[in-house]
Amino acid sequence: MGPSSRPFVRSGQFVRDNSFGKNGPKLPLACFRLPLAYEDCPSVFCVFVFRDIDYNSRATYRRNPPKPPDPPRNSTQPEATRKRAYKTVPTNSPSLVRMMLAEFFGTLILILLGCGAVHAAVLLDAQSGIWQVAVVWGVAIMLAIYTVNSISGSHINPAMTISLAVWGRHPWRHVVPYVASQTMGAFVAASLLFFFFSGFIAAKEAEKNVVRGEPGSVVTAMCYGEYYPNPGSLASSDVPYDPQVHEQLRSRFSHSQAFLAEFLGTAILAIVVFALTDPRNGAAPTSNLAPVFIGLTVSALISVIAPLTQACFNPARDFGPRLFAYLAGWGQVAIPGLSDLSWLTVYIVAPILGAIAGGALQLFVLFPSETA
Repeated sequence: MGPSSRPFVRSGQFVRDNSFGKNGPKLPLACFRLPLAYEDCPSVFCVFVFRDIDYNSRATYRRNPPKPPDPPRNSTQPEATRKRAYKTVPTNSPSLVRMMLAEFFGTLILILLGCGAVHAAVLLDAQSGIWQVAVVWGVAIMLAIYTVNSISGSHINPAMTISLAVWGRHPWRHVVPYVASQTMGAFVAASLLFFFFSGFIAAKEAEKNVVRGEPGSVVTAMCYGEYYPNPGSLASSDVPYDPQVHEQLRSRFSHSQAFLAEFLGTAILAIVVFALTDPRNGAAPTSNLAPVFIGLTVSALISVIAPLTQACFNPARDFGPRLFAYLAGWGQVAIPGLSDLSWLTVYIVAPILGAIAGGALQLFVLFPSETA
């Protein structure tokens, strides 16, 4: 049967066709012109037999139109043709509230696991060596990123949020909501850890003969905020807290050294994050493996810098738990106020500046070429 033997039918149009056979078929047929590979061949039709349709009513066709066939699994048709023929379900961008919730829960996961490992190591001697704590932090970062990355981009770090905004990768209008959500997630995680470990904290303070809120209580406050040099040796020793030993420890590591350590560590982390997420970097792992390498980077940095400053790299990780410790009885041991601003300069300012510098170094000095 040639092309001229039946009328032209537009793509997607269903018509009755009783022209098959000499006297027509016993059951009327509906013809549907394929809009795909046969777009230029009007004589090719898909024939559908309808047995339970009132063929005397045209409204029946409007109420119950036959559906076009599903596309083949391994279609070789051009992408543009498939998109034109088969509609895809639109995906809406998440709202700011959803992104804030994602940052909240992502940071909560990070702090609950990471600071939880610190609690276990300081209070219960559950980990042997810094590497075990570092690995838990790395895994916590991986899990947090995998959990919320598709919603908010999984910053879970105010320093990274600010750095991304400075270099045009994040809108400035979202910076304050992100930072507030991250800090609140860290605060809630710290409160949960205090609920779980409060008995062991009290036992450690009794063992060290210290009173919460006095200078010696740094041996337990270190489970929340961070201090330089790392007072872990004071907490793990078998003797009560000795202020002279603490002063000798502090004399070995200055404020400028601590500032530079946090600055450098966060800069390296930012370089890795920017490099792994740069679409021009052909040597980067696939996107679903980037969280693994980011977590390993943090674990490596913690192994080197944690014995010095406890390795913050994340203002929310320090300030959220530190604020909770201040309210939970540690007082000026947690936040000394204007008398000692090292907690502000070393653990908030230095990571932010380091993240901005690391992003600049990757984008303008180390960025891969277009042909990479």
